[in-house]
Amino acid sequence: MFFVFLSILPYACLAGTVWAFFLKQTETSPPFFTIITNGALCWSFAVWILTNALSLINCVYSLCFMVFWVLYASFLVWHIWQRRERIHFERPKGLIPVSIAVICICSLVAALVYPPNMWDVLSYHLPRVMHWLQNHSLAPYPTNIPRQIGMPPFNSMIALQSMAMNGGDYFVNLAQWFAFVGMIAGGMRIAGQLGGNEKVQLLSGLFIATLPNAVIQASNTESSNIVAFWLLAMASLFLDWLKARDRENICKLGCCIGFAILSKGSAYVTAFPFVLAIAFFCLRSPRKLLLQGIAAAAIIIALNAPHLARTYQAYGSIVGGTERNILYHPTPGTLAVNIVYNFLLHEPWLLKGPLLGFWQGLPAALGVDVNDKTIFPWRGLEEYEAQFQVVDTVTQNIIQAILLLAMPVSIILRKFKTPWTYSSLVGATFLLYWIFLTWHPWAGRIHTSMFVLAAPLAGLYINSWPKKWLQKTFVIILLASTFLVFQGGLRRLSIFDSNERNFLYNTRNYLYFNNYKHFDQDYINAVNFLASQHPKSIGLEIYDDSFEYPLWAFMADSVREMPRILHITSQKDRDTLKPEFILALPQGTPELPLAKPHILERKNGEYVKVFPVTEDAVSSDKNQQ
Repeated sequence: MFFVFLSILPYACLAGTVWAFFLKQTETSPPFFTIITNGALCWSFAVWILTNALSLINCVYSLCFMVFWVLYASFLVWHIWQRRERIHFERPKGLIPVSIAVICICSLVAALVYPPNMWDVLSYHLPRVMHWLQNHSLAPYPTNIPRQIGMPPFNSMIALQSMAMNGGDYFVNLAQWFAFVGMIAGGMRIAGQLGGNEKVQLLSGLFIATLPNAVIQASNTESSNIVAFWLLAMASLFLDWLKARDRENICKLGCCIGFAILSKGSAYVTAFPFVLAIAFFCLRSPRKLLLQGIAAAAIIIALNAPHLARTYQAYGSIVGGTERNILYHPTPGTLAVNIVYNFLLHEPWLLKGPLLGFWQGLPAALGVDVNDKTIFPWRGLEEYEAQFQVVDTVTQNIIQAILLLAMPVSIILRKFKTPWTYSSLVGATFLLYWIFLTWHPWAGRIHTSMFVLAAPLAGLYINSWPKKWLQKTFVIILLASTFLVFQGGLRRLSIFDSNERNFLYNTRNYLYFNNYKHFDQDYINAVNFLASQHPKSIGLEIYDDSFEYPLWAFMADSVREMPRILHITSQKDRDTLKPEFILALPQGTPELPLAKPHILERKNGEYVKVFPVTEDAVSSDKNQQ
């Protein structure tokens, strides 16, 4: 139990670091979001340096992380005690501040009471953390899931800090929650930088706080909120840098962009307009600013170099395992289709009846081949469920998407004036996303970054409406939609649905499978069988979207000594690694993608199925006797 509570220490240190920066405030101190950014950067550098340094010397051990974070926490306590001035906070007043606070509290509850249960988290985000701990290094390892190696790892590096304490995964959702709170503060800060008054800032914060995808992501272990936070910090620092052109802001800018890219590959595209703007201003005044631009670029490269080197080592390419996300040959037709299809992801009501056929026929009308896997690498619009869904990968931002569509129309009609520089950069972010990234039904969560970058503009736009009753109605609609988000999804806070996967009525083991409810008992039975055999080694024959992490979690709770778990990628691996047991998770059908697991045991140099019990296994046992 001690280690469970110890595993919250890294996140407590994050909050403590922000608090330490806050205590340094004076009358001329920076705004609150700048303080949050400074604290997040300091803590993130500690995570990055610690993890990469330990990996370099093959010392990714629990004890190393424990010692570091205890020392870090001790220093923070001493530092805060030395500056223990009383600081008075004003209680939130008014509908919007109180609502934002309630949403943050509800998201925190969901993050704490539910285990990680998003599909990608169970297939590659957390499994690679367990392999790092097992291998004592972040070095590439044989795997059937290339994303465990190739995908940006910063969210997993954060999870590693907590899970290395032997406390399991009880607090790993907190990183996304902290990012969510930071995003709200960031949206409000940028709105103020653009000239918005207090009301505009609150509306911008509410836009983010009620963004369905951001709310859902706030209670899982993915990376969408983390990258969105870093991009907001980048945008805020960019606006500050435009005024002062100082070295401190440009260096912090480079750090934010570097951590954004290290968190999610889409940041290469979403951050590029700001990178281009920085380069433009630096080249326009090379004597004063060129060295600043070079310093920022060096920081970005340095932060990502270890991960890119490991990916290149494994795959001979720095984009190993992520190639299908990139649209290598964009055309005007693919751009038009991407714009429409990405908007439709958030508007399922437009996919009903004859309209669905119209949208399905749109690519052909624009000369785009729907069967081209370089354009549609997974599946097309015909596979998309035309209904409101509260699931991490496909939650729709229905109201916010309509609002963002209305904004450019109002600008064209000269009904709304917007800050030119910032709005142009945000618009370019959307445009580059549509040009260079492929469409897929699960892209909604990736859109979070672009939505939050547009939030300050949305706040200005809502405030420009001449009729105040319309503004109040819109606020109420946003709050009502957020209530529906908490009532559904994989981590619901409803007390009325005992038949669903609610934390009040189900054990933690079953809650892992909220994303795929028909698979849980088969998986649990298989792992229980493995645990009863007390194996020293387990091989995994799985496909690239399998649920690997529950095996690690269940085995840790069931055996005294964890077996070595290895991926079996070929027959050669079977012959050389020779694991005692092999857990096979075959790929199923499109309707039931996760097939029932079965277990093979090595007997007399060959592998025989022993779970579920079959006639072959029984006869094999008889022959051995």
